[in-house]
Amino acid sequence: MKNEEFRMKNERGAGLRLRESLRAHRVNASSIVNFLRLLAATLREIFDEAPYARFLQRHGLTSSRASYAAFQREIAVRRERRARCC
Repeated sequence: MKNEEFRMKNERGAGLRLRESLRAHRVNASSIVNFLRLLAATLREIFDEAPYARFLQRHGLTSSRASYAAFQREIAVRRERRARCC
């Protein structure tokens, strides 16, 4: 019986500590939304979605296999031109 009472008190205490911590670190919804937008934009850049969209807009193309191949060729040419160290 004592173990169960101790466990229940411990769980309640942990819940209170968590609530207090959340109150101390209040984050409003807009900052969470801004963070998620930034994360999504970063991932689009990393996985070449945003650069591909800019490529399509710059050349007035629609998304297709041929336009993606042209995008890949352009990226390859840019990588070859980069100055290399050592």
